[in-house]
Amino acid sequence: MARSMAKAALVLAGVSCLAAWGACARAQGLNLGDIAAGGDGSGTASAGQIGIDPRNGQFATAPVDGHIQETDPEADGLNPSPVPGSNYIDSVFFIGPALDPTAPTFAQAITQSGVTFDFPTADGIGTGWNHILKDGNGGEAGLPIEVGGVGTWASAVGIHSSTGITYDLNAVRATHGNEAVGCLSTNWGMDACGGGVVLYAILANDASGVLSERRFRAGANAGELMQMAIPAEARYLILATGSDGGDGCDHGTFADAFIGSAPCSLPAVDELRVSPPEALLGSKGTVQLRVTGITGSTLPLDLTAAATGTTYSAAPAGVVTVGADGLVAAVSLGRAEVTASNGGKTAVAVITVADFIDLGDIVGGGNGLLTKPDEMSGVRLDADSFLLTQDLPCENNDSADLDGL
Repeated sequence: MARSMAKAALVLAGVSCLAAWGACARAQGLNLGDIAAGGDGSGTASAGQIGIDPRNGQFATAPVDGHIQETDPEADGLNPSPVPGSNYIDSVFFIGPALDPTAPTFAQAITQSGVTFDFPTADGIGTGWNHILKDGNGGEAGLPIEVGGVGTWASAVGIHSSTGITYDLNAVRATHGNEAVGCLSTNWGMDACGGGVVLYAILANDASGVLSERRFRAGANAGELMQMAIPAEARYLILATGSDGGDGCDHGTFADAFIGSAPCSLPAVDELRVSPPEALLGSKGTVQLRVTGITGSTLPLDLTAAATGTTYSAAPAGVVTVGADGLVAAVSLGRAEVTASNGGKTAVAVITVADFIDLGDIVGGGNGLLTKPDEMSGVRLDADSFLLTQDLPCENNDSADLDGL
């Protein structure tokens, strides 16, 4: 009873709590969900506004129980769409539709000034479901916020695929001070519905374009704590959900999404995990390691990037190299251990480099040395092209795709 009363008091005081473990974020954060509904981040959004419509940049007071797209009558014909009702939001946008479905990526404008981001083509369906929501799962208004199997979040930005929102950090700084904008913190992921998405957090400015980005491929009940340093030169913060193919149950959710002061305050790590724990590489192969911190008080924490304090080393020397952010590349035949370290904890991935020809790699567009592009899955039998992963059909006899050979 005492713990429940303490939790309630903290929520009322503006502190967001993950009640399942009793971990609370700092109170001095600017709530991105509040901004998505017309506020300034301090809880000033109108009680009647539930979010923002990606079709026209207007704040919404009622949900849309269905698909939305730029060709709807409510749309303004712009992608991205400006948001005249808020200085703190540069724009909202649909990801796509991709013009060339055979290309691995496509450039989507994510700011009114024309900054673009190369999304995987699988994300570029050009539709959404419902609005970008304050305090809801993506596409699901009025239901408890759920991420990673936890349903006690106090706030969220809900973004169904494939849409996104671009915050104007300069406007936020002008109101709240430069020191208030130094770290993004969110527990991002999915509810139990069963879809699959890619979640994005992107920092950009007009001079250099994209400065940095983080992404998380999430399925049902997936979730992790993500923190990202915001440098002074970042003008825009973009949150987006890509469909990763189909869009059923694509309830992308950024729970407890706050901007706070620097530096990011990472929780103490009880255990470090690395994936894949083992990998087989050809003589020119690479593999990206992913490091996760288990804290016991939050959702798992993505610690892959060097900016989170993780360091990497490989032994013995000469078999592989490992980059600052965990990209492992083969150098010579042999077996090596790559050790990831953070906060006094370590995790090891065993990498074997072998001399072989992988026929599956060739079928997917590689040269047999595990160089197949990630987005390719095989050869189409009905045309002279490789098959993109997002297009995996059970069969294909569409005459429009046949090459006549």
